[in-house]
Amino acid sequence: MIIGLVWAAAALFTPPTPSFDPGRNWFTFGTPNFDVHFSSFGKPAADATDLAREVARICEEVRATLGDSTGAYVSEPVQVVIADFHDYSNGWAVPFPYPTMTVIPTPPAGSRTGDDNWLRTLILHEYSHLLQLHRAEGFNLFLRRLFGGIVLPNALLPSWLVEGYAVYNETRFTNSGRLRSPARTMMLKAAADAGRLLPIDQCDGYELQRWPGGDAPYLYGGAFADHIAGLTRPGIWDEFNRSHSRLLPLCENLSARALLGRGFNRLWREWQSTVSAETTRNPTGFVQLTEHSFYTSSPCWSRTGNELFYVCRTGREMTAIKALDLRTRESRVIHRGYVFGPLALSPDGRSLAFSEFRVIRNGALTSDIMTVDVVSGTVRRLTDGERARDPDFAPDTSALVFVSNREGRNDLILLDITSGERHTLTRTGDRTGYSSPRFSPGGRWIAVSVSRPGGYSDIELIDRNTGWSVAVTSDRATDLSPAWSRTGKTLFFVSDRSGRFDLYACSVEDKRIYRCREADYGLFEPAVSPDNRSLALVAHSADGEDIVSVPLDVAGWKPAADFDDNLPSNEFTPAALEPALYYYSPYPTVLPRFWLPWVARPSGWEFGAFTSGWDVLQHHLYTAAGGWNAARSTPFVHAEYTWSRFRPSVTVIADATLHDQKVGLNLALPFALTYCNHWLDFGPSLVRDPLLALSLQGSWLYSDARTYRFCVAPVEGTVAGVGIDGRLRNVLNTADRFRAVVHATRYLGAPPATWSLRLRAAAGIAAGDTSRSSAFRLSNEASLLRVRGFADPGEPGSCAAVAGLQLRVPIWWPERGIGTLPLFLRNLNTAAFGDAGTVWNRFEPSHLGARTRVGIGAELRADLFVFRYVPVRITLGLAAGLLPEPDRQFYFRLDSEMLAALVKRTAAEWYFARKTPEPD
Repeated sequence: MIIGLVWAAAALFTPPTPSFDPGRNWFTFGTPNFDVHFSSFGKPAADATDLAREVARICEEVRATLGDSTGAYVSEPVQVVIADFHDYSNGWAVPFPYPTMTVIPTPPAGSRTGDDNWLRTLILHEYSHLLQLHRAEGFNLFLRRLFGGIVLPNALLPSWLVEGYAVYNETRFTNSGRLRSPARTMMLKAAADAGRLLPIDQCDGYELQRWPGGDAPYLYGGAFADHIAGLTRPGIWDEFNRSHSRLLPLCENLSARALLGRGFNRLWREWQSTVSAETTRNPTGFVQLTEHSFYTSSPCWSRTGNELFYVCRTGREMTAIKALDLRTRESRVIHRGYVFGPLALSPDGRSLAFSEFRVIRNGALTSDIMTVDVVSGTVRRLTDGERARDPDFAPDTSALVFVSNREGRNDLILLDITSGERHTLTRTGDRTGYSSPRFSPGGRWIAVSVSRPGGYSDIELIDRNTGWSVAVTSDRATDLSPAWSRTGKTLFFVSDRSGRFDLYACSVEDKRIYRCREADYGLFEPAVSPDNRSLALVAHSADGEDIVSVPLDVAGWKPAADFDDNLPSNEFTPAALEPALYYYSPYPTVLPRFWLPWVARPSGWEFGAFTSGWDVLQHHLYTAAGGWNAARSTPFVHAEYTWSRFRPSVTVIADATLHDQKVGLNLALPFALTYCNHWLDFGPSLVRDPLLALSLQGSWLYSDARTYRFCVAPVEGTVAGVGIDGRLRNVLNTADRFRAVVHATRYLGAPPATWSLRLRAAAGIAAGDTSRSSAFRLSNEASLLRVRGFADPGEPGSCAAVAGLQLRVPIWWPERGIGTLPLFLRNLNTAAFGDAGTVWNRFEPSHLGARTRVGIGAELRADLFVFRYVPVRITLGLAAGLLPEPDRQFYFRLDSEMLAALVKRTAAEWYFARKTPEPD
């Protein structure tokens, strides 16, 4: 029981496929308690080195700050990976096989949560995860000393508790944090006023399809953790972590009752009753322009004022730039892609500039500036790999301003669209962040939202010619999204200085600030109409965010009160140390950190031991198991090793007993592109059973299949591939045989509709000696050559062809669990299908009828999460064989892609095993 639970917990932290650019050289800063790994092309770049040194010093300070207050420390050196090749703000922490934090230092663009030091807040959040998840005491500490770091009693805590603890700490030990953000408070209030606060089970996990999606554990967990601490004492969650680390996994309610007097289900309901008790007024005077919900943003007026451009990111279809006709209220799609951030209209009104994520260097997610013709939809790229975002056109020339991101720093760049010349307007030496730069109508000034260390998020004016900066606001209120009036006399922005995000205006002439409009749940991203009479804004509601309009009523403006700064002013100084710099070495982290008893039954019962490991950058990965096969009375060894420092990655697999041995070599070459992926695999395998036999396998697989919110299968895209294997008589074989399989699957849907129509076809051919006649067989189980509806597999043959049609439709999306139990029902869905296939040795039309199978059927499937994070599918199906003779097949299947991935296979093996490489 105990071993099974700790293994399930550790399985959640199986490393993903490495996506580090092999052209990067890696270096390490070593401190007493951290190893900070960073990369550069060539020797350590000065900016990258400064960033890594700062991270190392912050890590030591955060460890000391949290340790002094909580009394807890991570018991071994923490590995820190700086992934400064992505243009989004994030980080994550895993406690197995050694405590590791990954830090993406990109400053958040236009964050609604003021941060006094974004980098420190990120590190503090992730280190809090390690304090909680890595802890083991009492009997669990004995088990860890016996089995190693795989014993993680806190690893299966509910995600709202894991994220809630980290969000609580990031507020408790900083001067800002999400729990002090009015935007977060208003999100909860909107849900409470609509009677739609999420129950405790719906906040457990990161795959919630309804609003607020994956943010639910952070939003609800953080507020709940703060509420409980307010009722008890600040260190209550540190006491909880210590208490639960002595228990078995999944016993969080026992610790809650011991410390808080009642279980989490009751405590959650009591907390939500206090949130619901505070009612707010409904906003008035707004005209709803869009009804997409989720994330609808970036309003931008056309030159005539008859259309409004905006970014629609509902999750039900590919993100799109849309144009709303304000006369008919009909919208059209201008461009689809991974669009984000504000839009900017060119002076002639013919094109929009925008930011879009792209995958470069086989995995780095970076942003570039594009333009799109608002009529034809023609897209032009203005930057290439420059990590650029938030563009705006100058009104009087061919210049465009954008924000550039490098080494955790932002700068403003002027681009001459005609000549391609760049001019750097700002040269920041600290962690200053810029967002939403906007040219004044005269073209001289650029208004921009600036976040500076110390919790300052203000509006500033920057002289386009000199780079001189003039402050519009200067306090610790969060001021965002500047927008000029058409006359240039007024600068609008949104601010939380009143305790919620309202609309403000600053008179350029006398610098006076006015409060213009307010809304109960927040207003964001103002855009002034061409006639200067109305504003479009993003408004929050219980369903997410949509665009509204409001008249510009100057008579209703009121002088803004001074910001009442009641935020803490604690000093958090990075540790004064000079870490040692050296080349990265995989060996300190690659050695085994755990072992477990091994029990399996691949060919008779096997008993033994198992271990696995990888270095922190995953240049080396391995698994090994050994023991005794009772049925065959022989020792056995299973081993697999992958080297992925360069491309292609190389995998060696070995299985051996006294009776037979197998060694395989595989070369894998994935290509990760922005909208699709390719995989190439090739390798030989050598088998002795009892004679030596050498075979070769290879494959190519392509996929651009996409699944959206509330979909139960891909609704668009294609999966296609080729698989081959062969063996030659004169190369350690007694026979010749060559096989090839070609397959293609097309998904036809109509997003945002959630149904999925799948068309598939596959064909195989074999050549060689007489063994080719048994090369292929129609299967009634999951495989490329599947024809359902028959109790037994079909006759073998040297050639095969199948085709199928399947319609899958969601029936119900309850997204519910049972309190804090680790079981979560995502959805129920159903499918109707038809399959047909045939095999043959010599193509004779008269014989095909007897060897052709046709079947139809239907199935019911439940998609669940077990152990918090492991996806599982339970399928119940009934199929009827129609040709060549009536037959029937009833099947029940329980499968999980995550668990199957623990027993890895190369892509080449998919084609000749009972596994389908395309999603169902």
